[in-house]
Amino acid sequence: MRGCTAVPHRRITRICLWSIPLLLLCVVTTAQTLPFREYTMDDGLPQSETMGAMQDSRGYLWIPTRNGLARFDGITFDTYFRNDGLPSNIITVVVEDKAGTIWAFTPNGPARFDGNKFRGYPPPDTLLVKQINLGCKLPEPGRFLLMANIQERQTKILYFDNGRYLDFEDFYPVLRGGQFTIQACDSRDSTLFLTKNDGSLYKLKDGALTFITIGPIDYIGMDNGKVIINRSDRSFYYDGKTLKALDNFTDINNPLILQPYLFTPDSLLKLLVPGYPEITWGKGTISSYLIDREGVVWIFSESKIYRLISTAFIEYDKNSGCPESSWALAADHEGGIWLGSIKGELRYFDGKQFTTTYRDIKLYNGTTVYYRGSTTLSNGEVWISTNQGVLIRDGNTFRTLDMIPDPCQVCIIYEDPVDKSVFIGTDRGLYHITGSKVELHTEMSWPEMGIVEGIARDDNGNYWLGGHYGIVRFDGYNFTPFRSAPAQAEMVWSMIKDYTGNIWSAGSDGLVICDPEDPLFRPALPKGDNLPANVIRDLGDRRLLVGRMLDLCIIDLEKYYAGQIDYYSIIGRNQGYMGNDCQDNGIVRDALGRWWLLTSDKLIRFDPGKLKINRQPPQTHIKKVETLTDSLSWTPVLDTALYYKTDNRV
Repeated sequence: MRGCTAVPHRRITRICLWSIPLLLLCVVTTAQTLPFREYTMDDGLPQSETMGAMQDSRGYLWIPTRNGLARFDGITFDTYFRNDGLPSNIITVVVEDKAGTIWAFTPNGPARFDGNKFRGYPPPDTLLVKQINLGCKLPEPGRFLLMANIQERQTKILYFDNGRYLDFEDFYPVLRGGQFTIQACDSRDSTLFLTKNDGSLYKLKDGALTFITIGPIDYIGMDNGKVIINRSDRSFYYDGKTLKALDNFTDINNPLILQPYLFTPDSLLKLLVPGYPEITWGKGTISSYLIDREGVVWIFSESKIYRLISTAFIEYDKNSGCPESSWALAADHEGGIWLGSIKGELRYFDGKQFTTTYRDIKLYNGTTVYYRGSTTLSNGEVWISTNQGVLIRDGNTFRTLDMIPDPCQVCIIYEDPVDKSVFIGTDRGLYHITGSKVELHTEMSWPEMGIVEGIARDDNGNYWLGGHYGIVRFDGYNFTPFRSAPAQAEMVWSMIKDYTGNIWSAGSDGLVICDPEDPLFRPALPKGDNLPANVIRDLGDRRLLVGRMLDLCIIDLEKYYAGQIDYYSIIGRNQGYMGNDCQDNGIVRDALGRWWLLTSDKLIRFDPGKLKINRQPPQTHIKKVETLTDSLSWTPVLDTALYYKTDNRV
């Protein structure tokens, strides 16, 4: 056999765990995180301090800040200030009334949006008002109850009706004296809930003021006809007649109506995103939250806005226990995975926590570094690539593979799915282990045809090798390199055979496909999307999963062979994948069917079934109509007043 050197079978060194120093060092408490997109002033927010947001009936998010108002369409922020009609740049809250009109409230009074600008309604000087806050929205369009500060520590309830200010206490003299503060309104029957200066809670219905409970009251919310009352010592719900203790949050339909400060950030996140008991927040205090009409979770802090992009990706970084600079990744037959770093650290992850096993395994001379290309054999053994050879995990035992000489830098370990022989691509060449027989093919080395990084077997029993110098076919006797374009000329990291028998390769030139019967290579993606790729795997259901530098690509093979243009999808940051540089051979499926993606900075659990397709079509609105004049200029004939349904009553 040309270029092959027979290596005699040598004893496999087996060393039990008890004989190795630095055994089980510690168990690392693991925190899961979800992919959130952060929005700051760099994205167009007028100011970073916000206490919440409102989504209007058209789908826009309105975000009040202490220096302007922002409207977000999902891509860009439009900002509004005093020169856009707002009475103040300090925006406390934004609401939409029953007619669809947007109202912004400031300390200097409310303002109504006409589609272009705001029209402010400051209180008349005769009221001697110093500062205004929204008390509650009333069921009728454009009508609100406001809390006005008229002098130090003295307040007045004002009735606002589409620009007119009235003294609410003139209608209800029982409220005179500046002792009451509006807290909420039940839109079903206009019952008002108020707190007195001593903190006690009352309701005003049909002109009658009724005591409910002592205070102080922290928060009042509505939950399906019940009034949820949070007092300093405990919580209650009120059905209109009886006040009952709220012993736990399961007593109410929607715990999320409660204020964020009643929860820890982690417990609040678990309510917002149920089904992930181990997720943590880790981004500071949560001031408010919003679940929009598409079910997307928004979280607001005093400095940033966060949008949950997807629950298809669970992230583990160094703070979670993932080793830094991890390159080696392999799944065992018990549902766990092994991760090894180029810094010499090996950890086991059972899906819940990382276990530090060894920082420096003393089975080789010198420092052990873990490389890409590890795998799990069909017999359950985990074979881990290192800079000195193959480290094997067999049950509770580590051993070295003494069938190849060390030191030997291992780049790929591949088990033939048919005969179960093992190929090992190294800097010395390609080793082929069949039972007790070992063959070394020096042709596949750096000086000759390149070190092997990816291997696939076709239906005829030929092996397709991807490496530093492109693609080589090996029929068991001869090596045939493919050097002509569009075959990849260099840096091919991964190979796979699909259900039709065609061979796919991933490398620095992107994805390439060929028919082994007639090896003509062709790009597998359009030119603009065929970016460098590091790893390709069979995702199941006749789909391929490709790990790239900043995104993932999913290939629908049935659509591809049917000639449909939508045969692939790119999963990047906008879809929740926050990985950087998916590692070569850095995608594995564990024994429980979970997919794991190893990137340069984190480990990511990927659930393809949770990739959401937004099937809710966007609302379409006519925002402006223009006509072409005789002078060939465009003149508007309708503007955004039509879009926002405003009228000319005031």
